[in-house]
Amino acid sequence: MTSLLSHFAREVPGVRASDSVVDQVAYGRDLWPRHHLAVRSGVVGTHRPGAIVWPESTGDVERIVAFCNHTGTPLIPFGAGSGVCGGVLPTSEALVLDMKRMTRWLELDAAAPTLTVEAGQMGLPLEDELGRRGYTLGHFPSSIVCSTVGGWVAGRSAGQSSGKYGKIEDMVVSVECVTGRGERLVLPRRGHGPSLLPLVIGSEGTLAVITHATLRLHPRPTARAFAGFAFASTDAGWEGIRALFQRGLRPASA
Repeated sequence: MTSLLSHFAREVPGVRASDSVVDQVAYGRDLWPRHHLAVRSGVVGTHRPGAIVWPESTGDVERIVAFCNHTGTPLIPFGAGSGVCGGVLPTSEALVLDMKRMTRWLELDAAAPTLTVEAGQMGLPLEDELGRRGYTLGHFPSSIVCSTVGGWVAGRSAGQSSGKYGKIEDMVVSVECVTGRGERLVLPRRGHGPSLLPLVIGSEGTLAVITHATLRLHPRPTARAFAGFAFASTDAGWEGIRALFQRGLRPASA
């Protein structure tokens, strides 16, 4: 057991934690393409955190953040590791805070309609369950199978249906978060005056740990379809493109 983990276990009892090599390697990267290239070249586990912790409540998060603030321990909030910018790259002194044990639905308000859900809820199970209840969030990022609600909010996520329903910042009614001092805040959307909510949305975990969010819902669509243009790399295909231009369909830059 590392000194960080033993210190943490004494100060924050009752929270699952690990410093096993397997966990350190698993939480030492996200989907940054350079990480993929390193793994393919045989370089694995170069950046390993000192320990990983799994909170199960906002109270746990408050205690963990307070511990890190008191001891000067770097803290890295972790959703599902689907980022592509190396944002979760840890050091050996860092504590990784994995939120995936916080998945509860706290309130489904059918009148609004809105859903208050914890930050560790994975995207696809969330959308599937909403569909069974007659709703959709309407948020379909390419990472929906491997990303969380907290990650969406922290990363200011967009999706393939953003033209219809908006991006994640258009869906957030309020956010509960824990600041770097271990203090719990609820930040509602405000129609007038200053609002702190836009600061947390897209903050990438640098300003606070998001613990749950209240999100706007929409009626489940009766049908879904995907369409696109495809042109074969033949003379006939290029003739089709030229025909589009001749009918007045010009590129946006024209």
